[in-house]
Amino acid sequence: MLNFDQEVRENILLKRALVALFAGLSVPLMAISPVQAGELLSFSYGPLIRSLRISSLQAFAKDGSVADDLAFFLQFTPANQREDLRSALVQRAEIDPLVVSQFFNSKIGEDVLERLGRGISMQRGSNGKFALRSALVGAAFSNDGLSLLNVLQQLPTNIQLNGEALVGAAKNGEKVIAATEAITATLRALSAKEAAAQPAVNFNSLPDPAKPGPLAVRQEVWNLVDASRQRSFYVDVYIPEQSTAAQIPVIMFSHGLASRPEDYAAGLKHLASYGYVVAAPQHPGSDKI
Repeated sequence: MLNFDQEVRENILLKRALVALFAGLSVPLMAISPVQAGELLSFSYGPLIRSLRISSLQAFAKDGSVADDLAFFLQFTPANQREDLRSALVQRAEIDPLVVSQFFNSKIGEDVLERLGRGISMQRGSNGKFALRSALVGAAFSNDGLSLLNVLQQLPTNIQLNGEALVGAAKNGEKVIAATEAITATLRALSAKEAAAQPAVNFNSLPDPAKPGPLAVRQEVWNLVDASRQRSFYVDVYIPEQSTAAQIPVIMFSHGLASRPEDYAAGLKHLASYGYVVAAPQHPGSDKI
């Protein structure tokens, strides 16, 4: 069956995992750029420019040892936050690598990379979005998984990261998450208020919603054209047959990132068997290819 809260949680988890990766970049240590991929990093934060070896980060994450080059950065980090930094370096974001790849190859993902790439640029100043996408997707598909340290190791040479720009990106990401959670909380409150105003229902007397409804269902596929965006897409439509209702209610279903309307066919047909017309449009650019 469909679960709105689960869809919202999955979207929030994806956003939160991505923000967590870049929020770590908000400390001076994370304003870095590779000189040699996976070996030497240089970073800038305001007027400050320093170098750091990836091997120093690896050793710190493994056993807490602090090399001389890393010691410079940790002087800005309170002792009680060092363990948090160690964990942040290697903490894996448990996300399907296909979802990561699909997201960053979608229009929404490209917009995110475009904004981040202004602070993660190539050495000559060009936007670093493609290098960043390569690192994120490469890390996600690697054995070590999507973690901050692994992303840094995957970055190619000649990358310049602007710490101040990354701080701003992380803060904007937190605002998006906060707004999503606020909207979800508002919808829950409105639903609870509406439910409280309805007369009491004896649910034991109602049909079991886990069982199919009484109506047969016909499925159609509508191929449509969005002229304003110059693109075509399809809509899976489930129509209850032999319905006696003068007006048939319609449910619009929006599938999640990196999925397709047909992935939810069983649940949508189940809904339609109770007398609803269910329409599930494709989302070109963010669906599963």
